[in-house]
Amino acid sequence: MGGIIRVDSIEGEGAKFWFTLTFEKQCPQPSEVIALQTIGLNGLRLLVVDDNATNRKIIYYQATAWGMQVDEANSGEQALALLEAGVLAGAPYDIAILDMQMPEMDGEMLGRSIRADPRLTTTRLMMLTSLNQKNGTQQSRDLGFAVHLVKPVKQSRLFDCLLQVMNLDVDRLALPEPQPELPVAWAAPKLVLDQLSHPLIKSPKFWWLKIVSSTKKWH
Repeated sequence: MGGIIRVDSIEGEGAKFWFTLTFEKQCPQPSEVIALQTIGLNGLRLLVVDDNATNRKIIYYQATAWGMQVDEANSGEQALALLEAGVLAGAPYDIAILDMQMPEMDGEMLGRSIRADPRLTTTRLMMLTSLNQKNGTQQSRDLGFAVHLVKPVKQSRLFDCLLQVMNLDVDRLALPEPQPELPVAWAAPKLVLDQLSHPLIKSPKFWWLKIVSSTKKWH
């Protein structure tokens, strides 16, 4: 590992053990990478369409924590009205998550209506369903859905799919490699052992530990 280790001892005063090591700059922590990935979703407009209020709120709280602007619709009719209003305001929704099992207008019917409107072509669609049907993913894709999700959906899975539908590469959003720096010599904390001076303790077997740290850098 390199470095040195030494001991300085003075009779009657104690001994001082110390060493030096040089460490490489560490990679970023996972939490830092996740925080940077979240920047890719920050500010995006999301519409959550589900007749179940609890399901809507779960996605709402998760997506807003990632910086997204989230609106909710409890029916297909309300969703179409919000989508149209967004276009007219010059702020169309980036993503719409549609629940498949809704009364009157289900997710499939709503998806067809959205895809039939040329003004809504930029809105990515995600299907959310409670039924794990055979060929369900392919059917959703044929209808124009970018992602087919089966409930319950893990938060990490939802996060990855949101990045996916926006064509955001997770690896590309990772923190850049650290740039080379000038050598740094790091002196580890010096371990200083001294005898206790309390008059009741006469034996040299009793010691106390004092930690002293220092750093040095040169050009």
